[in-house]
Amino acid sequence: MSGSLNHAPSQIVRQLLIDLGVGADGGATWPVYAEQEPDKPDTCITVYETAGGGRGRFQVSGEVQNLYGIQINTRAANAQAARKKADDILYSLTQEVHLDTVAVTDDEGYGTDSTSYVFYNVSHKSGPLPVPEPNSDRKFYSINFVVNLRDTRHSPCKRNAGWTTTTRRILHGNHVRY
Repeated sequence: MSGSLNHAPSQIVRQLLIDLGVGADGGATWPVYAEQEPDKPDTCITVYETAGGGRGRFQVSGEVQNLYGIQINTRAANAQAARKKADDILYSLTQEVHLDTVAVTDDEGYGTDSTSYVFYNVSHKSGPLPVPEPNSDRKFYSINFVVNLRDTRHSPCKRNAGWTTTTRRILHGNHVRY
């Protein structure tokens, strides 16, 4: 069975967006939040968890593949800015992410331990869709994804030295980037 994640999928995807440069870790220019969207600033990106699912097992190891549901919302003072940022996120996640690794630092204040995660696949499910927000002048767009990711301690990918090239080709096909 696949290993559990040390961090919530929303926190992991938040870090991926920051690493890709489509959002920032705080500040006034497109900060990225996980699970809770603050009232300010007007422009921000928020990552939420949604329903995911299973995808079967790896043939070689028998480990279960989990898919994590993610919703990403963009918010801005005008619809054009919110839509453009949603399009940028959609492009970055679906076209640029393949076997990317991100490190998420524990935010509990107990030290500087971090866990690395590898992204096998990010699949676009719907959106960007405008989200009506009553009593607000700001504009919102939403995109839904499913994400196949794993803790690198349990990961049969190219960045895990314990797996041979032959095993990687069996697991991922011959079109894997080495």
